[in-house]
Amino acid sequence: MTRLLERYIYPTQWLGENCYQAMFDIGRETDIWVYEDSQMFANEEADECTGQFLDVRTGSVVTVGDGRGFDYWVDMDYNQR
Repeated sequence: MTRLLERYIYPTQWLGENCYQAMFDIGRETDIWVYEDSQMFANEEADECTGQFLDVRTGSVVTVGDGRGFDYWVDMDYNQR
């Protein structure tokens, strides 16, 4: 199982802050699975991104842009480790 997850899930800790928008852009064309383990929505660069993602924890499609990513992160209490 671990090998399967390594093949299909990309941890955000490996993304540079300038890669966040590219991740959302690629996600418009194809399904990608990203494990958010870097508190990326706490970063200013990610908060400026636009796009959508599926929060697999809640099953909700979340639209980001105009600060909504950070707000969602705080509202869901995902800032707790």
